[in-house]
Amino acid sequence: MKMSLRKRFMFIGIGMLLLLLGLAVSQLPSIGAAVIQHPPHRPMLASPPAGCEEVAFNGAGVKLHG
Repeated sequence: MKMSLRKRFMFIGIGMLLLLLGLAVSQLPSIGAAVIQHPPHRPMLASPPAGCEEVAFNGAGVKLHG
């Protein structure tokens, strides 16, 4: 029994949809880990509290400011 062209395209479409859905679901843990490990940076809007002073530390090829 030969399958009609419409049914063939329907099966191909459903197969592609399931494949894309599986790919998207498999990437969710990776996306979640990236968001946790690299949160978005926010600019500091408030000035430091009274009594704080700026300090710089020199290291092995690295200079830390705080």
